[in-house]
Amino acid sequence: MLNYPVSEELSIRKSIQSHITDNAVVRTAVNASDDLNRKVKRSLFRSKKRFVKYSLLLSNLLILGLVAVFIMSNRNTHLQSNTPILSLTEEKIATSPLDEISGADIAVNVAQLVHMDQTTSVINHADRINSQLDVVPNDSQVIAKPQLVDTALKSKKDIVVYTTQNGDTVSSLATTFGVSADSIRWSNGLTGETIAVGKELRIPPINAMVYQVQQGDTPENLAAKYRSDSARIIAYNDAEIGGLVAGDYILIPDGQPPAPVVRSYVGGFAFGSAAVYGYNGYDYGWCTWWAAKRRADVGKPIPANFGDACNWVRAAQRAGIPTGTTPSGAGDVIFTNSGCLGHVGFVEELNEDGSIWVTDMNSHGQVSKDDPTRAGGWNRVSWRLVTPDQFSKFKFIY
Repeated sequence: MLNYPVSEELSIRKSIQSHITDNAVVRTAVNASDDLNRKVKRSLFRSKKRFVKYSLLLSNLLILGLVAVFIMSNRNTHLQSNTPILSLTEEKIATSPLDEISGADIAVNVAQLVHMDQTTSVINHADRINSQLDVVPNDSQVIAKPQLVDTALKSKKDIVVYTTQNGDTVSSLATTFGVSADSIRWSNGLTGETIAVGKELRIPPINAMVYQVQQGDTPENLAAKYRSDSARIIAYNDAEIGGLVAGDYILIPDGQPPAPVVRSYVGGFAFGSAAVYGYNGYDYGWCTWWAAKRRADVGKPIPANFGDACNWVRAAQRAGIPTGTTPSGAGDVIFTNSGCLGHVGFVEELNEDGSIWVTDMNSHGQVSKDDPTRAGGWNRVSWRLVTPDQFSKFKFIY
């Protein structure tokens, strides 16, 4: 082994390194190695960027998916936890151009009217139905307007006819039926708290007046007269198409009498500004109640604010109802000024000889025109035959 001095050894090493560095092959190999390292680094950097990019995209999609699942789950839970008040059913039937407003739109109007919790859901459903109506149908199938199925909105069909029992009061009935005491009073012409046993009442299903439709009545004039809303009158009485029918008992939501009904027991006339129609304003058991009931039965109602029987003829004249001293036929009210309160009855039949059969309460007659058995008395109806020679004692309201 050769031993060189340290200085010579360093010189030899530098010479060898210089020789190696100058060698072209070696330089090429080194450069190739450097290029490879750079490419690997760039590839790793791009891979890392793609990984981060797609990871973020995937995580965003996952979050959106979870949010969508939560919303749908919450929506379904809400819809299942609340009994739907209105439902719309669709049938494949022929469309009718007579209806310009769809059942879906009616449902929305009703939902907004009664402030339903599900109003938004009903609106959404209506939007979907209306979008279907915009599709041009083919010859074999027509998607018609949905039929409105009313499962909770009360209507005139829910008016209850109730006969009072011992112990009933206006307040107790209001509690039983879930309406205001005034609704019961105004629907039946009551002014106090106590009610006679056996009195037939019409109880509204909501806070409303029960009213008997007269010829010429419209939702608009009833709304103005009784301080209600015409749209609600239409909705609660199914009057969208057929309107109001004379003789029907309807609901006037939140209606109020135009003037208080004041009864006079001395002979004064508390008529107010106008005749008040729509209910029997007289206490059960009195002759006035029976006469008003029978007039309503034949479609010739007596206003509820005529007062006692002694005022009826004068009140009728002021209301524009004809009066006279002879009967015109069945349906007349017969009046006699007997006692301080007077007395009224109802003409049931006009006979060929000019005599009339009359029914009334609180008189003494017979069971019927065919049964002469004596009947009548307080709170009871009986029949009487009145002959022409007796007409001078009476007056008649036609």
